[in-house]
Amino acid sequence: MATLVRSSEHLLAVCCTVEMSRSGALLAAEPFRGEEALAEPLRVPLTDLGFPATIRERQNGFRPKVPDALKAMFEWLGDQADGPEALWIQLAYGAETLGAYPWEEVFSDTCGRAILRVPNFVRPGYTPASDRPIAICGATPRAKGIEDWGDALLDLLDSLPVFENRDIVLFHGDDMVPDPVRDLDRLGQSYPHFRFLRAPLPDAADAPARARTIPQSGEVSNPWLTWMADALGPEGAHAVHFLCPGYASNTHGALALPESPLFDRDAQWSRFVGAQELIRFCDTIGAQLVTLTALGGPQWSTGLRLLLNEMSWRRPGPLLLNLRQRDHQLTAAFHALAGEPFYPDPAPGLVFSVHPKAISAAESVAAFQTITRGVRTATFAPSAPPSGNTQGTGHPAPFGMPEDLSTASPETQTSDSALALPAELQRTLDQIGSARPKSRTQEARDQGALRALEFVSKLTGGDFGGGTGR
Repeated sequence: MATLVRSSEHLLAVCCTVEMSRSGALLAAEPFRGEEALAEPLRVPLTDLGFPATIRERQNGFRPKVPDALKAMFEWLGDQADGPEALWIQLAYGAETLGAYPWEEVFSDTCGRAILRVPNFVRPGYTPASDRPIAICGATPRAKGIEDWGDALLDLLDSLPVFENRDIVLFHGDDMVPDPVRDLDRLGQSYPHFRFLRAPLPDAADAPARARTIPQSGEVSNPWLTWMADALGPEGAHAVHFLCPGYASNTHGALALPESPLFDRDAQWSRFVGAQELIRFCDTIGAQLVTLTALGGPQWSTGLRLLLNEMSWRRPGPLLLNLRQRDHQLTAAFHALAGEPFYPDPAPGLVFSVHPKAISAAESVAAFQTITRGVRTATFAPSAPPSGNTQGTGHPAPFGMPEDLSTASPETQTSDSALALPAELQRTLDQIGSARPKSRTQEARDQGALRALEFVSKLTGGDFGGGTGR
């Protein structure tokens, strides 16, 4: 479905896959404008990106490297963007390893704009209008050697002015209380548009057994999550934020939490919450927005990158990972999700998986139509060449790109009315954007189904354009 999103929204994107060769695994990075490839894929050995090739190297951890050819591709793509346009990364199914690479941190400044992640769902999965609470969980396990999450909390609160007159429910352990949280009245004076509540601790919370692997069960069993779900009750939460380190195991990532909200005696191992359990928890409380703030050093953020990537394949809705607390890079994302214009300034400390329609306020209302063929209507004058054309610009074609990248002008699409999609077709469309990754055959089948739905919707007066999700 990510390919459908990229094509239908006419995104300027890099599609990244992993290929196998006799010499080892390769990254294949192919630049696109919508469904049109702008050049042949650039192939780079994964070891050139810093991925370890041997078991001995894996013991030393992941140390990212930046190949010159890949950097040149992102520099070139930054020049092709139209005005306030972000660059998008599409990590293909089967390329989960690439979720560990810090794409935004390495290339956002290089291309001069924000880099966003293409989600796997054709609907945004987000509605900003909600007065339900915001849940914030701060948890620092002894095993990670991290003690304070107060500064990270203040950075998060500074980024949330758009959510006015909202209850904020704080979850933290009994002996894990940073200074800003000790006096909620004083905290409320600093942020008068919020009402702060401290969740009462549970009467009992048994610690999960120690394990090196990440649980792959969809059952919500971690004591932190069961406590939060019980405390929030039937109302749940509009958004949930976790301030904690991460953990990586193979291609899976997890939250690394203390043993329980009541105690944390294990100084060697944290307790892990993987993507499936976290997704089930978010579904239980009805959270439309999930934000992670990485605590500790870079070695603990790789697990959160992998976790966000895995969740983006399985659950619709915006996902955010904040890696630089003092840079306030969450602010632009939160404002955009509230319907304000999104100006994609470089944000190397932010990983943001989101449907383009959830943050399209900076574009013209008619700029994008969600038709299955991905028609673009008004981002450049009809007589002007598309931005992918480098003819006459004097810009050399980097990393082996052909000199002529010109394409025919896209078709235009206009509509005299904005009729609602028939309910039966709407349900069918939502089913197509399922929560499981698709094979190429399944994606082709879904694309054919969408085209058939488009035809039927025209006969019945429906229109796929301008949807805002459920």
